[in-house]
Amino acid sequence: FGAGGTSIKQIILKRIAETSAATFGAMIYNHIPFCVTVELPWKDNREDVSRIPAGTYKLRKRLSSPSFKYPHWDILDVPGRTDCKVHKANWASQLKGCIAVAEAYEILADRPQEPGIADSAGALAELNEIAAEDLELELVVKDICPCGPASSC
Repeated sequence: FGAGGTSIKQIILKRIAETSAATFGAMIYNHIPFCVTVELPWKDNREDVSRIPAGTYKLRKRLSSPSFKYPHWDILDVPGRTDCKVHKANWASQLKGCIAVAEAYEILADRPQEPGIADSAGALAELNEIAAEDLELELVVKDICPCGPASSC
């Protein structure tokens, strides 16, 4: 529970598909999807090359950091990992174990082998709007399909 006995807002990330290059999902608040996500594929939770394990995490808002000069979210207490965040990006190849949010999935003609996401800034603004004045959220990460390049999701 948060300050004054109020409950912490819960965001659910449902991972729905994976390729050899990326994992795709949707973030949900109050039973309503509000953005899409891209992460690295699963590589045994190895630092900088794998998405984080499914589980429940605390998100803490940061106004700035050495890596990002805009508001973003730290993902706290990820087993065996440091410096995981929710932030802006367009492709999984831009990530090092973080989660990028956006308004839509996108396949660009000049990058057909690397599907990505579009309007990352808009989705991060939505997450910040959901949080309102809250500086912490709960993130529940769920693997919905048997993620993996050979899966039939």
